[in-house]
Amino acid sequence: MATHAGHVPHRSASPPKVGGAADRKATRTFRSRRVLPALVAALLLTAAGAAAATQVISTLIGRPVRIADQGRLTTWAATHGWDHWQTLAIAGGLMLLGALLLWAGLLPGRSKLVPLHGEDRDLLVGVARRDLANAAADAAESLLGVGKAGAHVKGRRILLTVRGAGGPALAERVRDAAQRRIDEMAPVPPRTVSVRVKE
Repeated sequence: MATHAGHVPHRSASPPKVGGAADRKATRTFRSRRVLPALVAALLLTAAGAAAATQVISTLIGRPVRIADQGRLTTWAATHGWDHWQTLAIAGGLMLLGALLLWAGLLPGRSKLVPLHGEDRDLLVGVARRDLANAAADAAESLLGVGKAGAHVKGRRILLTVRGAGGPALAERVRDAAQRRIDEMAPVPPRTVSVRVKE
């Protein structure tokens, strides 16, 4: 049996690719569902539908319920055509309300959790926005020459404010340390760290 020995090149571990199927699933899962606007819209539509159904059914069986004054509504409808300004104003208001409800339902709200990168679609991990900011602040406070540090997440940026003497050099060291910590956590989408030094 012949064997061959040779040099096996060392492969450095490359960072996992962000944006795969697992990341997209995590982003959708942790997205805010806008429960309150949906609940308000459902209650309003249910109430309007129940009132209309009650009015129609009670009229058909000969015992109309007086939810609305049908005589006045019929008179108003007979004297106001589709081109009347009041009719157009009511129709415009209803269209605007419908567009607002549609906008509230389609656009995602602000999520309380930030998804973290993963390879497994069945394992979804998220971290609170506050905890992501705290991780950056902890990384900054671990450096020599840094006093108190505070951070908050704003969109795709983490704004970090530190107290210490050192000017631009300190700001660069803090940014590098905080960015390394955030990159290790691998939030989706990636976040960049901005640093402001207060002396």
